[in-house]
Amino acid sequence: MALKKVFKDGNERELTALRQLVSELENKLQNQTEMEREKAAVEHSLRERVKELNCLYGVAEVIELNGSSFEKILQGVVNLIPPSWQYPEITTSRIIFDGRGFFTPGFKSSEWRQMADIYVENEKLGVIEVFYLEEKHEIDEGPFLQEERLLIDAVAERLGRAYEKSKLTHFLRERVKELSCLYETSRMIEAHGRSLDKIGQGIVDLLPGSWQYPGITRGRIICDGKEYVSLDFQMSAWNQTAPIKAGDEVIGSVEVYYIKEMPEFDEGPFLREERLLIDAVAGHIGRAVQRIRMEQQLDVERVALEEKNIALREIILKVREEEKAMGDRVHANVDRIIMPIIYALENTASSGQMAYLKLLGKNMDEITSPFTNHLSRGFIRLSPVEVQICSQIKAGLTTKEIAQLRKISPATVSRHREHIRKKLDITNEKINLATYLQTLAE
Repeated sequence: MALKKVFKDGNERELTALRQLVSELENKLQNQTEMEREKAAVEHSLRERVKELNCLYGVAEVIELNGSSFEKILQGVVNLIPPSWQYPEITTSRIIFDGRGFFTPGFKSSEWRQMADIYVENEKLGVIEVFYLEEKHEIDEGPFLQEERLLIDAVAERLGRAYEKSKLTHFLRERVKELSCLYETSRMIEAHGRSLDKIGQGIVDLLPGSWQYPGITRGRIICDGKEYVSLDFQMSAWNQTAPIKAGDEVIGSVEVYYIKEMPEFDEGPFLREERLLIDAVAGHIGRAVQRIRMEQQLDVERVALEEKNIALREIILKVREEEKAMGDRVHANVDRIIMPIIYALENTASSGQMAYLKLLGKNMDEITSPFTNHLSRGFIRLSPVEVQICSQIKAGLTTKEIAQLRKISPATVSRHREHIRKKLDITNEKINLATYLQTLAE
């Protein structure tokens, strides 16, 4: 009995020890399983994070590669979404932006949806939607992870910023086109001067490339009754027009047509900046026409003035010829009629009368000479009496002879001589008055 008891006690101890060992092994095994599960969970989480990072990197790459083509950006981004979510094989996506849809291949919608709005300058313009086509267990946001919420919000934010950049790039590109159009318009006007045909055709060829949709844009300019059109011109219901004015007169128009319907903007399918551009082009053309007309009018007036100058020169020449002919006739009449009478009187005149006849002869000679004219034109300050005395001095008469002829005293003649010298500005000059007066007749 005692042996049996000892054996029994030994078995129980061994059994207890064995149970403890099994329990320890089970704990270790459970701990190892939990560690493996934790490891697997960490690895899964890391894989999901890598997918999300790859998605954000891919979004940045798509935006960079496609630049201002926002449609390509949206299609590229929507294709990146399914591989970046937890269950790619049952994931579809779409982006609705500004009324247009962009979808993954084989797109279907379902009740298991995650979405994020796209905002541009605080205005909602679109939405990103992700769908699971099969039911999955609930996690953070339905079947979607919290990290997937952060990811879809980040993608929506990047698309909003990309659209702002795309708009700015497009805006700047359009402004450059408009400035280039105005510069080329000015250059065309300057280069072609008065050739309205070259100016009109040159400018109308610039118009299509300066509007938002060059491929479907056509232009026409009507000016001063002439028409200039761009390549493959055709009219349509979508047009923009500006009058060409020369002063207050409307002399034509600048017209731009889209041959295909396009989205509405500020003025039908046209931008507000395009309205400013077409008005500016019309203004340039109107001013160019005014300048051309003014220059042509000046040419006409210049020709008329030259013709008048020619006629005036001919009249002046004729007057001079008539003056000469008249002088010749006066001289001839004096020689033929007056001088023979004077010569006849000299034969019968007394000595006192002879002096008068000599003076009369000299005066008649001076009628045909420039002395009196020179004297009256050059020295208008002389009185009529002083002019007569000058003629007598020039004729060689002495002070006493002049006094006798004029029935005045010699002192009076001397005073006249002093006044004449003063008015001729030779008072203090050592110049013989008779000699000086002789020079005036030369």
